[in-house]
Amino acid sequence: MRRGGIAGHGNAFLARAEVAVSVTRPTIYVVDDDTVIHEALRIILQSLDMDIVAYRSGTEFLARYDPGRPGCLILDVHMPGMDGFSLQRELASREITIPIIFLTGQGDVPMANRAMLDGAFDFLAKPPKIKKLLETVKRAVEWDAHLRRRRSGCCCGMKTALNGLGITAVEHPEHGSKAS
Repeated sequence: MRRGGIAGHGNAFLARAEVAVSVTRPTIYVVDDDTVIHEALRIILQSLDMDIVAYRSGTEFLARYDPGRPGCLILDVHMPGMDGFSLQRELASREITIPIIFLTGQGDVPMANRAMLDGAFDFLAKPPKIKKLLETVKRAVEWDAHLRRRRSGCCCGMKTALNGLGITAVEHPEHGSKAS
């Protein structure tokens, strides 16, 4: 386990400066300047058995984010300083591919289109329907796990596909596996 920070002040959830964060469980990152949203999301999302880390700004998130941790990002659009779209662009410029779920109370169709064209995983209105939010977070975390497996060169799916075609995948001494 390592220690991870929760940003913000003035609320019991946010007043805890550090929480234990599991190395293996996915993390749901929340970036929203509204601490009431942090607490509400923590209550809603705790059923998913994932770590939840909240930040009050995009700048704070960037300073503390560990790209090695799997998960997803729930992101508000309108925030002082760096807004949600600016954070999305900054993550893209750093080649950070965490799935982003925009959650905003002031969204419209052009804003949603912009977010999705720039690579957002989904775009939800505040207050979200709880079932929809939970399903979206689960799908986003699954997508992140899929991308991480692809980047790591995991060939488990390839072995299954080859076996289905009658081709036996064998271990290659230098490159992991090859078909025979």
